[in-house]
Amino acid sequence: MNTKRSPIQRGEFFYPECFAAFLRGDANGQKHKTQHVIEELVRALRSEAVVFGDEGQTVDVLDVGCGPGLYSQKFLASIGKAFSGKINYHGVDILPEFVSAAVEVVKSSPNVASAKTKTGNAFEGDELVEGRVALAQASHMVYHAADGSRSEEETDQKVDNFVRAIMDSVANDGIAIFFHGGEDSDMHGKVAKKFGPLMSNAPNRIDISAKKGNKEIVELSVSSKLYFPDLPAATYEKLKDIENYKNFQPDSDELRWLKLLTFVLHCDLKALSANGKLGECIEFTKELLAQNRDRDGGFLMVRGSMQIIMNDPALKPKIDRAVAEVASKMTEIDRRTEAEMAREAQVLRKA
Repeated sequence: MNTKRSPIQRGEFFYPECFAAFLRGDANGQKHKTQHVIEELVRALRSEAVVFGDEGQTVDVLDVGCGPGLYSQKFLASIGKAFSGKINYHGVDILPEFVSAAVEVVKSSPNVASAKTKTGNAFEGDELVEGRVALAQASHMVYHAADGSRSEEETDQKVDNFVRAIMDSVANDGIAIFFHGGEDSDMHGKVAKKFGPLMSNAPNRIDISAKKGNKEIVELSVSSKLYFPDLPAATYEKLKDIENYKNFQPDSDELRWLKLLTFVLHCDLKALSANGKLGECIEFTKELLAQNRDRDGGFLMVRGSMQIIMNDPALKPKIDRAVAEVASKMTEIDRRTEAEMAREAQVLRKA
């Protein structure tokens, strides 16, 4: 049993542990579904001869906000399931410790011919790569444009910089893919919008920035379920007082519930407590989970968009057809996602 005390027991948002709770494959369909969407998109792009062509081809890929490389590795694996060529990988992150870790993780991927990483800040309009790439991707990054901003205008400028920096890195016959949650998401548009600082309208902002730059954009709605542990009714009252958190076991469902909530909010729970909002937030989330239930428990619906932006407007008909092909397979993607979540749940129960 893990006996180490967690920052969440002080009501503090510690990103690595909260993100780890969010990524658990039995509870979060997002990582599974995104991988399947990417795989089917690559297959559809190949049929349109966009980005991915001959099997012997090597494709330059830019990964903005690469982090320590774990998501990058899954992204590359998804490409590899539909394209047997090689990837020249270019990763960018604002944190030096992440880029040094990412290059070690990514270069072990069997479909990677070369791996380079660098520090950079797309929100400031930094140059992200030497030359241009065929494919760029940025997943769940634009939310952070609001971090440290003193006004909506400053946030808008950061998003404009972000989109422009990425599109300046993409070849004329290439594309950029953005994945973000939006206003109709329980996570972003309900819980976070009401109680936390996490941006709720990232897809809208990306769309506006793309159109400011006279770029074509194609969108596909993507949704997944984020399951929270079921707790006894009396426990929810305990969650409303941070003083109770020190009594929860480090590996308990109570702390995992709190880590998930904290990740959804992207802020300290003790800040909510100081503002007298913690109890209301716990109750609001509990009610959402009660409304959204299936045989596996209560969940938040995480709704958002895959947005594909291109420099060459002549590509749009091909991208429209490729995205329509992915949309036609969404029922099968959902089935595969649910099966993988069930397998991960079984593995965790045996552990």
